[in-house]
Amino acid sequence: MSMIDDIADPQVRRLLMLDAHDFAKEAIAQQGARALANPRPDTAFHEASHAVVFSLEGVPVEYVEIWELSQFKKRRDFERTRKKAIKHGFDDPYSGVTIGDFLSQPIWLGNCHAKPGFADRFRFDPFRGIGTLNDLASTIRMSIAGFAGEAVLKASGGAADMIAMPRLSSIDERLATQALCQHFPGDPLQNWQGLVLETMLMVRENVSIVRELAAALESKNRIDSVELDPLLAKLTPKTEMEIYKRIANDNAARAEHAA
Repeated sequence: MSMIDDIADPQVRRLLMLDAHDFAKEAIAQQGARALANPRPDTAFHEASHAVVFSLEGVPVEYVEIWELSQFKKRRDFERTRKKAIKHGFDDPYSGVTIGDFLSQPIWLGNCHAKPGFADRFRFDPFRGIGTLNDLASTIRMSIAGFAGEAVLKASGGAADMIAMPRLSSIDERLATQALCQHFPGDPLQNWQGLVLETMLMVRENVSIVRELAAALESKNRIDSVELDPLLAKLTPKTEMEIYKRIANDNAARAEHAA
């Protein structure tokens, strides 16, 4: 299930799906089927980044897992994924990309699951009741952490790796969080870019832990809290992280605006 599927408002959900369709067509035109490739190492780094940012935002993680697309058949999601692929432009005569091309890509998926009692903080529907703006900013950072982590990973490989990054990576998280940024004062896109930058810096300041977690996840596909907790306990405390000075300033500004 994507982040767009989690949105309760059908009108907002429909508009974001239309945006995703348009974005997919453009991405396919530029990169072909590779636009939706999710190699196993990238997916492991993506989910490890979610786990790190969840933890930094005060949400304990119950487990992190990754799985290959073919395992969707066991999860009864394969047919739904195939239909979404068609809806998003695959097998469209103008795209030049077939379902076979799509399924031939290395496609791994994953999930970072909060512990019971904390999932609501991550999964609440901000389109209905956003809580405070700082709560919303926290939710966006947690939601966009995988994409931010992949950007950090690709940036470390140089400009060529950044250019080669699949353009549809985390498209649901990106579009949904961009829509959420309309709740903030000022320009939504600038607010979103600022939150992505904050999240990238959170990952970068703890990249050794992200890499360690990603390597463990890639080797066994699932890590539960018994193994996760000791790794996440090694994260740099917020008070020592340079990025949290910026986040604290942003939080203060949002609180002042709300007042």
